[in-house]
Amino acid sequence: MPVEENGGEILKFMGDSLLAIFPADIDDPSEACGSALLSARMAVEANQLLNASRKALDEPQLLVDIVLHVGEVFYGNIGASRRLDFTAIGRAVNEAARMEKLADAVGYSLLASGPFAAQVATGFENVGSFVLKGVAEPAEVYAWIV
Repeated sequence: MPVEENGGEILKFMGDSLLAIFPADIDDPSEACGSALLSARMAVEANQLLNASRKALDEPQLLVDIVLHVGEVFYGNIGASRRLDFTAIGRAVNEAARMEKLADAVGYSLLASGPFAAQVATGFENVGSFVLKGVAEPAEVYAWIV
């Protein structure tokens, strides 16, 4: 699994989605962002290979959308004493979830927030500024174009 191979942790599976984190140095998250990007690129490549074999068998393609974001989150067992859920919460989680919904609209399956794209040297292109539900400021969204 690309996430675990690159130092990340899968925190939660939600239907056909997953939530993963890459623990970062709060003062310099660039290494964690690089690891997250490498994982995302590996996942996209693996999905392309899978879809090539599915196409040869005349089976439907499996679509994958990935959003990369950097920010503070809190994770662990969250909930009530009778029902705990191991998950992550926080503004960064909400923003990433809202950005994922933009993938089809912008026509790219690997997106990143402005703060994330600023942590990697090249490869992302700005695709616009978007109002995200429940977020005060519009978000600059970038697509992986390499």
